[in-house]
Amino acid sequence: MKRTEALIPLSKDHHKALVTAKRINDLAEEAEVEIRNYWYAKREVLLRELTPHFETEEQTLLPLLKEISADLSERLLSDHKLMLSMLRDEDNVQPIEFAELLKTHVRFEEREMFPLLEEKYGDSELLSRLKGEL
Repeated sequence: MKRTEALIPLSKDHHKALVTAKRINDLAEEAEVEIRNYWYAKREVLLRELTPHFETEEQTLLPLLKEISADLSERLLSDHKLMLSMLRDEDNVQPIEFAELLKTHVRFEEREMFPLLEEKYGDSELLSRLKGEL
């Protein structure tokens, strides 16, 4: 399915997130030390990359999503909050759980949230809402 132009930058971020989730899962099949090293190296990078991505979605898409579905709005915020919490908690190493949540969240946005927003608002409305945010 062709993604509307307004959401392409977010979809590109989603692709990078899925690559990271796959890498974590691939490492899980190797030694425990490998996944821990990757997690410690990648955790801060993910926090720096995901924080502005989440902020953009929450500031621009969340108000539109609330008009369509309270449940989906709550899921978006809940997922964001949990992922950021997992990344900020240096003592709690859960890379496999994080990778699964990240993958599931990206699929939720790409397969459910974005199509609903595209259907309801169209490219021009979404572009005007996202202008200057991406």
